[in-house]
Amino acid sequence: MNISKFKRFLPVTILTLLVVVFFYKIIFFNTIFNMADLTGSDILDMGYSFKHFLSQSLMQKTLPVWCSSIGYGFPIHADGEGGFFNPINLILFSILPKLIAFNWSIILSFLIASVFTYLYARNIGLSAVASLVSSISFSFSSFFVGHIRQIHIINIACWLPALILLVKLLIDTNKVIYCILIGIVFGIQILYGYPQIFYYSFIFSLSYFLYKRGQRPLIGFLFVIIIVMVGLSAVQWLPTFELYKLSSYGDLIKWQYKFKDLITFILPYYYGNPVKEVILRNDFIFWEGCIYIGILPLLFALFGILKRFKDNHVKYFVSVCIFMFLLLLIKPVYNIFGYILPGFGFFRFPHRLSLIIIFCLAILSGYGIDYLKKIDLLNRRKYLYLIILFLVVLDLFSFGWKQLRTTDYSAWIKQPESVKFLKKDKDFSRICSFKTDYSYIVANMLDTTYKKEGRLLLAHRELLQSNINLIWDIESSNIYAGLLTKRFFEFEKFISSKYELTPNFPGAKAIVNPEVIKLYGMYNVKYFLSLWTIKSNLLSIESELLFSKNFDKIKIYNNKLLLPKAYLVPKTKIVKDEKSILDIISNKDFNPLNEVVLEKDMDHGYSDINGSNVDIVKYSDNEVIINATLSNDGFLVLNDAYYPGWKAEVNGERKNIFKANYLMRAVALNKGNNTIRFYYDSDYFKIGFVISIITGLIVFVYLIWMFFRESKTSDCIGKEQKES
Repeated sequence: MNISKFKRFLPVTILTLLVVVFFYKIIFFNTIFNMADLTGSDILDMGYSFKHFLSQSLMQKTLPVWCSSIGYGFPIHADGEGGFFNPINLILFSILPKLIAFNWSIILSFLIASVFTYLYARNIGLSAVASLVSSISFSFSSFFVGHIRQIHIINIACWLPALILLVKLLIDTNKVIYCILIGIVFGIQILYGYPQIFYYSFIFSLSYFLYKRGQRPLIGFLFVIIIVMVGLSAVQWLPTFELYKLSSYGDLIKWQYKFKDLITFILPYYYGNPVKEVILRNDFIFWEGCIYIGILPLLFALFGILKRFKDNHVKYFVSVCIFMFLLLLIKPVYNIFGYILPGFGFFRFPHRLSLIIIFCLAILSGYGIDYLKKIDLLNRRKYLYLIILFLVVLDLFSFGWKQLRTTDYSAWIKQPESVKFLKKDKDFSRICSFKTDYSYIVANMLDTTYKKEGRLLLAHRELLQSNINLIWDIESSNIYAGLLTKRFFEFEKFISSKYELTPNFPGAKAIVNPEVIKLYGMYNVKYFLSLWTIKSNLLSIESELLFSKNFDKIKIYNNKLLLPKAYLVPKTKIVKDEKSILDIISNKDFNPLNEVVLEKDMDHGYSDINGSNVDIVKYSDNEVIINATLSNDGFLVLNDAYYPGWKAEVNGERKNIFKANYLMRAVALNKGNNTIRFYYDSDYFKIGFVISIITGLIVFVYLIWMFFRESKTSDCIGKEQKES
């Protein structure tokens, strides 16, 4: 009995040990991954920075729904990619230190992918060794290793094998419990906040069910799955839907997989390794375009296709692979399918369909191994099993470790000199990290060219590129997120059109139109951090910091046109054409201290409010309290982004918040003393939260009931067997 248990758990133990060995640097050393992307680092700028915000919110016992420190204020939970209400993230970041929780959120994804791939392969009849090869080739493939940069993607993708296994068990048993479990897994995927991988998982799981179901009912099963899935994840998708309605996501550029990318099936670094060198193909993004499961697994997969094609599972996985390649390689096919299937053509990177291709090939590789076993080629030489496993692991680990660059965590979170300077200023204000997308590209190119192992990217922290300002509690106008409001996007386009850039580092220069400086000043941006030398008489250099030897210094500029975080204005200028507002307020003749631009008719205000004053009593992410005394009726302008989830009270009475000066907020105030309270209270979030809690309770009670029911049934059967 003990030997039987040992054999049962040995494969899972092996997979666990492999994951531990693969990630030994972040498990046993105080390190964090530091891989660059195109114009930043998703894993640090978004992944770690967002998780830092989650961890801080949990420690402070506040809801992680709004972040005032990025993009003039941003509905960070609605963006989704932080996965703030995913139960796994909540558990990890509630009980563990930030670094350990962050690293284990990656490690667990690989473990989940490998274990459930193994269990599925065993369920469809593959041998233990074949199942191990399938598991290793899937979980350590290019998709998972490459997308460590974007941990929200692998957090979702790792559940694909579990879904296929549960669908198979549903088909085999017809038990509703598996519908519930499938709905839970889909809910977990949605709660990670990134719809593309969930969407592909849903379509793939549905196609598998339709292929295998026979006469089993579809509608009833699908109804239960969708109810559980939608209910559990409502706390995420409802706020995301609110943000999506205001977003500019549809304007983003789509990429395409190309025939020449197929070379990466056998030579993954044919176009270079982005961690070690500069990839010169502008139309190739390594972690999207590379598809690699290892040489031996690929050969075994081809062998399995040739020798086991009569098997129904082999036919299915081959058909899926062919169809996925048609979608990836032939744009009209992709467009037609996108037209037929709502939402399919919505995503920027169709390359991520490679997740399904890799899973299919990984399972097919198991069929290839088992065919060799069936004809006794391997049975006569059992040591070949170990050699095969060793070579597969060696190949994929060699491939993967070349992608995993780490940085000492203490060095990463060490307070930059720029932060030390900014912390001396106690006023409410923001920074602007000027054109750091470009300077990041330059830093990364120099880093890879001169083999500096990420040291220049570490130095680039001094510029506080988008989102990493969260780590040191500095407010910034910059943001890096998946969904941005249309207005923010249009504002960025407007100011970018006012630059004249000479991007030759070292010695890069930028001439910035006075209109831009004025707009930034209106929006409470006091300091510009820049590797560029900015030419403007409205900016003065306050400090210079060393970036790297023989390179430009980092300059910290002071904006002479700064306006306070909150200020009072006597009257309004009504502009109903939103496209003209930025031209109006950036014009030198517009005085933002004398009038505020609103977009709705408003009969309120006075010619002047001399002698009035305003004082910020409390300023936090989800609540702002301000005391204001006015000599006449007027308006309070708060330089935080307007968003529908915000509400306001003046002296305890609900008041409307107006869109002010294109991006910001304003409320009308009467003469005298006023206490103004702004608070984030999104109806979408509240409704979603309630739905998720109720659904979760119902599912929990049902699962407990099913557990005791099954236990009681098992006891009765055991008792009857003893009596007989």
